[in-house]
Amino acid sequence: MRGRPSYDLVPPACERQPWQRPDANGPYLCVLLKQWGCDASLEYVAPPDMTWPPLESRDAELAFRRQLAALAQRYDLLVGTGVLADDPHQDAALNRLPVFPVSEARVTLPQVRGARFNFGRSEDRSPAQRRTLELIDAAGRPRGSRVVTYFDQATLVNLPGYPGDVAILAHTILRRLIDLLEFVDVPGPYWETGVLGAPTSRDPARHDLRWATLAAGAAGAAGEPVVTPLAGERADALGALAGADALVAIEAGAPPLAAGSPVLVMRLDQSRRPVRAVRDATQAAQSPAVDASATAAPDSARKDATSAAVAPSPDDTIAAAWARLDAWRRTLPADAPEPFRGPASDDDLRALEAGLGVALPEAWRASLRLHDGQEAGRTEPFAGETLLFARQILAQWSIWRDLVVRGDLADCEGEPEPGIRGDWYNLKWIPLTHNGSGDHLCVDLDPDEGGRIGQVIRVWHDSPERELVAQGVGEWLARGAPG
Repeated sequence: MRGRPSYDLVPPACERQPWQRPDANGPYLCVLLKQWGCDASLEYVAPPDMTWPPLESRDAELAFRRQLAALAQRYDLLVGTGVLADDPHQDAALNRLPVFPVSEARVTLPQVRGARFNFGRSEDRSPAQRRTLELIDAAGRPRGSRVVTYFDQATLVNLPGYPGDVAILAHTILRRLIDLLEFVDVPGPYWETGVLGAPTSRDPARHDLRWATLAAGAAGAAGEPVVTPLAGERADALGALAGADALVAIEAGAPPLAAGSPVLVMRLDQSRRPVRAVRDATQAAQSPAVDASATAAPDSARKDATSAAVAPSPDDTIAAAWARLDAWRRTLPADAPEPFRGPASDDDLRALEAGLGVALPEAWRASLRLHDGQEAGRTEPFAGETLLFARQILAQWSIWRDLVVRGDLADCEGEPEPGIRGDWYNLKWIPLTHNGSGDHLCVDLDPDEGGRIGQVIRVWHDSPERELVAQGVGEWLARGAPG
């Protein structure tokens, strides 16, 4: 569902003034939402006229808010559009944060198109409810309880701008929001690495998202899709979207990007499974691996499928490692502290991936579903390392993220082993363990040439060495299993 306030757009086939345009945003969003499987309807809501005298303007705004409140009673998600994102419209209609009663936020991105949106939640539509969930470990023993509070609120998101901006925001921001609301295992949108099929200009100061075509039957040296941005786009029209297969992210910079340059690509026609996961599954079946949790990087050496066909699946590798760890646990004295936590819930994993903004390797997810790490301070049997549980993974990663965002690490460089990038810290190095002194083993989701997605690396907080420890989570767990 969407409500669409507008100053210059009017419903199609309605009378309009010379400066007004027939609405294209509404029909486009309605069709797109239906393609995604949503039960969508289109409603037009007139915004308050802020040129009226103060008292009348205030009454008009109150009436506008009452209309939104009524819509929030009927729909779980309201998607607004129709107001431009630039001055003097930034504080008009749904662009104004006060129309969102709860948790309102405005987001501005340093990019050319689709650079601004805002969102919030409605008032409670019914009283909040609490449920107590009883937790058990892998052996079926009680492990305490957790209280979960459920709020009945509508979610509101506003996508301002011309049709081209709105379409970009829909495929990126709106797609992810809907997946999160529907508890999709791996929320989209899904990006993969491609290569440019032609030289491409770029903005010197801001990143850009452009509509593009995928070359049929063509692929890069490592099998990546070949993508070519479409020319002649106009911000005030859907333009190139009609012939586009994908969105391509163009990083800011002065010189044009040469043909063959790597870029991030998002296919417009994608299922709710990451494209990368499909490709990585194929590569894993073709790659020699001690641990099938490690997915081959695009340029990793490959052996034939015959030798790889006998490699254990990620779930089998993890299950075997944890079977040995659980056997060791059963040898401990009866009064010994429990070394491992129970399984992570689906909500825990969804919250972790949403916070990180990445999908975890399937092997790591399988491990967390068996045992959600260890309580703080537990280090056996991992030689002084504590295996982090889901919330601690996000907490430790957030500490590093804040250092990166503040620029504290801008002048620091690592001294990596081959296959590891030369960063002091990379936001796609996800903490797996913690030694209590600021150092980690991390799962590397952004390896350098010759590395593997999912490899385990050592990251020191006060030393530049970045060392390869294991090819994947399963291999590392197996090493830690006594006996």
